[in-house]
Amino acid sequence: MRIEKYNDNRKEWDSYVQKSEESSIFHQIGWKSVIEKTYGHKAYYLIAKDNGEVKGVLPLFLISNRLMGRFLVSLPFHCIGGVCADEDETAKLLINQAIKITKETGADYLEMRQYRKLNFSELDSKEHKSTYILQLDMNPEIVWKDKFSSNLRNKIRKGIRANITISSGNNNVFIKKFYNIFSRNMRDLGTPVMGIRLIENIVREFSDQTRIFIASHDQRDIGCKFVMFYKKTVYFIWASALRDYLRFAPSSLLNWEAIKYSCKNGMELCDFGRSSINDGAYHFKRQFGGEKKQLYWQYFLNKRRDIPNLNLKNEKFNMAINIWKRLPVFITNFVGPKIVKYIP
Repeated sequence: MRIEKYNDNRKEWDSYVQKSEESSIFHQIGWKSVIEKTYGHKAYYLIAKDNGEVKGVLPLFLISNRLMGRFLVSLPFHCIGGVCADEDETAKLLINQAIKITKETGADYLEMRQYRKLNFSELDSKEHKSTYILQLDMNPEIVWKDKFSSNLRNKIRKGIRANITISSGNNNVFIKKFYNIFSRNMRDLGTPVMGIRLIENIVREFSDQTRIFIASHDQRDIGCKFVMFYKKTVYFIWASALRDYLRFAPSSLLNWEAIKYSCKNGMELCDFGRSSINDGAYHFKRQFGGEKKQLYWQYFLNKRRDIPNLNLKNEKFNMAINIWKRLPVFITNFVGPKIVKYIP
């Protein structure tokens, strides 16, 4: 078994990822291009081969900033990445190479975001994130009847009665609509927003795997949802709704419309995306009837003793958050991407 660096053979990488039961949408080689073009972070994409046959992969990015430190992460800006390998022995070899790179680059630590916990002595684990996985059906009405509570169905009907309309697509018009809503909501939450270039680069790289849903009321766009499709699974990536319209439950209606679209287009599972356990997003996602799936963020600590906490909900950021909420959107849209670049 040999560990090699990615050699620009996209077909070889993606062919393995496509057939692997361990893979997710975030293991596709296209993310290397997206993150490099958007943020310029250095990629270390590793391949395990046995007699020329790929047996595992590990995508990594080196992120370095004086304030946040220097670290390797798989995969930045998303909830999953980490090792994708046929066997634990292969995973071990890939991790050993990642640890070697961590030491050679002088990184403070290595972070891998996993669906499955790897029980290796070199790794520390953090179990603060989870997702919900909903079983879909070709007939969305079965999901409506069997998975949704009467309370959730009433929330969705509330949006319908309020004459909220849902449109979808992935051209530049939808990208701009999405970003206008998303960036305003992130400002209201006191959280720096990623730049629109990230959205543009994702849609450009994965044009046939992306869909943007927009909720509108009286000709005003009030809610948005960005989803992606891979191997019979729809991934809910980002979503937002304007605060003035929350009484109409637009987020519930957006989820329902995205689920209906996915059912009708052959998707079998819906991954609601990461949320911190017991926060508001966690409880919102739980009501859609999916099964909770624990996520494992695993670390090799090189130059530090404790697991890092770059979460912007950390109490030390409270003052900055309160100031951020008061800034004009055009300022937060300019400054936010420069911050998010280093907080993946």
